[in-house]
Amino acid sequence: MKNNTIISNLLGDENNKRLSSYIASPVLVKNDYVEDADIILLDTTYSGKDFEQIMHKSGPRVLLISHHEFEKVLFDYLCKYHLNHVIGQESLVLDREFQMHLNYKLTNTWPTIPSMLYPDSEIAEITIRDSKLIDESLDCLFNRVIIGPFFDSPIGYLRVLGNELLMNAFFSSQYNNKSRSEKIVLDCDIELSLGVDENFLVLSVKDPFGTLSRNQLIKSLERGFREKTPVHKSGGAGLGLYMTLLSTNQIIINVKPNHYTEIICVIDRSKRIKTFKGRTTSFNLYEGV
Repeated sequence: MKNNTIISNLLGDENNKRLSSYIASPVLVKNDYVEDADIILLDTTYSGKDFEQIMHKSGPRVLLISHHEFEKVLFDYLCKYHLNHVIGQESLVLDREFQMHLNYKLTNTWPTIPSMLYPDSEIAEITIRDSKLIDESLDCLFNRVIIGPFFDSPIGYLRVLGNELLMNAFFSSQYNNKSRSEKIVLDCDIELSLGVDENFLVLSVKDPFGTLSRNQLIKSLERGFREKTPVHKSGGAGLGLYMTLLSTNQIIINVKPNHYTEIICVIDRSKRIKTFKGRTTSFNLYEGV
């Protein structure tokens, strides 16, 4: 485990307080802003004149805590800067979201379902090769995990997430010239996992292709928010990533080019649908992991 430099003096008082136990950790060094710091904590209330400079020079190192809806985050920050890490201000577990990112920096290990959940949490895993078995596979997965007291029918959101992510995974293969209505049978597995603990409901889809790039991801989200209609062409992934963002509280994308892409979606445990819908989706992209 290495020491890291974390810049925290750009945060507002509220978020500084919420993360104070991590910022004060003895394995971390807190300095004034330097562009090559390991983590630069920044929130969207920061009004310093050097905001543009920080984002242009240090975008991939910035962890932005956003007070805005995701559409504004996308167009004002993700499209404009090479920013890969955003946490929604309304997160009920801001400390755990930060800990996930900190663990990556300290140990160079990317987030996984087991690392995001408490030890001994229930996790179910299955694999799929046939695109016509998506619904059946999702039913099988959901029947293996006790969901517990969430808002009414989180299964509906999980089904949207599972369908969209699995279709995207199939179209990341060599069969991406087919229409979405055609059957695709792979000679390798797409991994589908679901886990739950007292804070999170977590769904993961992992393909063995690794073809998703940041540019492709941001363009897909940008088009989704602008048009809100599917692209009707062979191999089009529709509104998959856009619909995914609308149906989750956190999205984590792990990409090792030409090896795999894993997309992890997290629904915060809440008994009120208003709480679920009212929080800005957190976005984390880890490339080359």
